Amino acid sequence: RFFLITGTIHLTVFIRRDLIWFCSLPEDASLSVRPGTAFRTKGAVAISFALFGSTFLFVTAHLTAHQEKVKERLSDIKRIIRSIDLPKNLPCRHRSKDVTSNFDYVFWCGDLNFRLGEPRAAVLRWIEQTKFPLPPHLPHGLLHADQLTVVLEDGAAFRDFQEAPITFPPTYKYDPGSQQFDTSSKQRAPAYTDRILFKARSMGVTSTSTFAGLRRISTLPTPPAGLKCVAYNSVQSVVTSDHKPVWALFSAALRPGTDIVPLAAGLFNREVYLEGIKRRRALLDHAPGTSAVCTLQ
Repeated sequence: RFFLITGTIHLTVFIRRDLIWFCSLPEDASLSVRPGTAFRTKGAVAISFALFGSTFLFVTAHLTAHQEKVKERLSDIKRIIRSIDLPKNLPCRHRSKDVTSNFDYVFWCGDLNFRLGEPRAAVLRWIEQTKFPLPPHLPHGLLHADQLTVVLEDGAAFRDFQEAPITFPPTYKYDPGSQQFDTSSKQRAPAYTDRILFKARSMGVTSTSTFAGLRRISTLPTPPAGLKCVAYNSVQSVVTSDHKPVWALFSAALRPGTDIVPLAAGLFNREVYLEGIKRRRALLDHAPGTSAVCTLQ
């Protein structure tokens, strides 16, 4: 386990205990796009590592808020991509000023703060008339007005990134403690502010999705798929925030390992490691059919 906290932006990566022997030393970087303030609530945190012979970059970001601030959000994205300095010691086959081009697989998530260009009443009416989850192969009734969708299709940001079909309701803005959209005096229009984008470097594989109708943002090569989005959804049961969290499940093909990557196998708490093995073995004794397929969360 490795984690980095900066201000109020938090990114944690968990890896299954038996895979730590094949994982490189994790590296991290962060950027505040609101310098000079005590609270660094806007910016990004990134963690990178190699697993076997494939490299991964995870980025979580909180971009500039408000409906009319699209240009500011695009500026935030550009600064993050150009300023996050990774990898540091991990060997890199092709070094680029664009940090997302330095890794085989990139996952970018967070409160990206892009809004819907539709009146609040129209959005609420569509939500009330829609049965969720939406069929992934059918057109979405709101995404034509989604700022991030427009940005992706125009190529204004997130070049070569993809997003699985959105089949869930808008994730913002709710009254905390309820399933009710904003009833405050601000009357914010619901929006898909919380997103997960992904990208695979051209390396004989491509990014795909098990969803029919994947919104392909940029043209990528089409050899056998190396990165698949298996599931993409929100968690409507969480009511502690004015946002609903989103989650995604991916399957990634891995290259064979190399001997030149410094591994993180020696950096762990031995007692916790052994206790974890003991507990897992006890569970497996009662569940002989448990899958042994490697899993990364």
